[in-house]
Amino acid sequence: MYRPSGKGISPALICVLACCVGGCGNSRDPRGNEADTSHDPRPTPVTRTDASLGASLPSGEVTRVGSHLITGAALERWLAQRMRSLPPRARLLPPSFADCVAQLKEEPITPEGSDGSPAQLRKECLARYEAARRQGLEQVIAATWTLEAARELGVSSDPATPGKQLLSPGRIDPRLLPAATSAAAAIRRAIVRGFRPITKVDVARYYAQHRDTYATVPELRDVQLARTQTQARGDLAREEIEAGKTFAHVVKESGVEEADYSNNALVLELRPTEFGEPNLNHAIFGAQPNELLGPIDTVYGYFVFEVKKIHPAHFKPLSEVASSIRDELSRQREEQAIARFVAAWRAKWTARTSCAGGLVVRGCIGFDAAASTDLPAALYSAG
Repeated sequence: MYRPSGKGISPALICVLACCVGGCGNSRDPRGNEADTSHDPRPTPVTRTDASLGASLPSGEVTRVGSHLITGAALERWLAQRMRSLPPRARLLPPSFADCVAQLKEEPITPEGSDGSPAQLRKECLARYEAARRQGLEQVIAATWTLEAARELGVSSDPATPGKQLLSPGRIDPRLLPAATSAAAAIRRAIVRGFRPITKVDVARYYAQHRDTYATVPELRDVQLARTQTQARGDLAREEIEAGKTFAHVVKESGVEEADYSNNALVLELRPTEFGEPNLNHAIFGAQPNELLGPIDTVYGYFVFEVKKIHPAHFKPLSEVASSIRDELSRQREEQAIARFVAAWRAKWTARTSCAGGLVVRGCIGFDAAASTDLPAALYSAG
């Protein structure tokens, strides 16, 4: 069955702002191909679907977004107009779905649960159409939210074509989605315009907090180790070393072994992830020099060790990474500001978006992905 991609109307900010309703979709056709958005602005006569297949919409109001009303007839006209702009193999045009049925007949594998008969293929096309219609409504809701956000912020990118001209009870203007994309970009600019400049102090603080990520050579350690197979033998090995025996002597005793990478119980310039046991690595690189520790329990046995020397890490200088840090801080501020805006806007406009019972999609009051049975809940979990 066709599943909407979950991407934004375009790569612009509408993917961030409007996807708060979920399946805001993109400008692709139901087969994943790029759709032609150069639609004829004149209304296309609506083709009603066979009611026996359950695909027809009521001609009355199906969605109310704030003061904007969307009728079933307007939604079907808009969807039919978009479908007619697609290649024949991608069209889903009720009631016959002739192009879709013909395409399915050419596919080597029939849809799951279908016997390949024209009636069964037509039902599969209807299911795809139902999914496309839901996605289309989600797109319209997302676009309306975005245009209203731009209007309230006073940053509408095209004041000559306000939302009420693009969306009326009897018609959805083909310019609605492109206008929302432009409005989203204007909103993004407005959000980031008020940021204070990033200072040298900000950059230096970030560098200090993330210094390890700028290491050119990690910290290395020279360490003496002895490995045993039991806790008791490890305790005894430690006692012997505390009593004056060397690691090199102890590893030659019965029940004690050399650790990997060691020579006479000494590993030189050990890297932080050299051993395949994280708790041993953490213990070694958290220890102070000349501190006898262990035995440390690992899947490879029990380790007694003592760090003998620390080779400090080498880092890129702040002057070399300052520019990239500024970029990262700018990106983080922008993402956080947009996330706060989206969270508030989602709550505000979900409460203002009501849908008829048969078309409660994401963005509508009362939508519950887990309880949606006509389409898989996974359809609404992406993005």
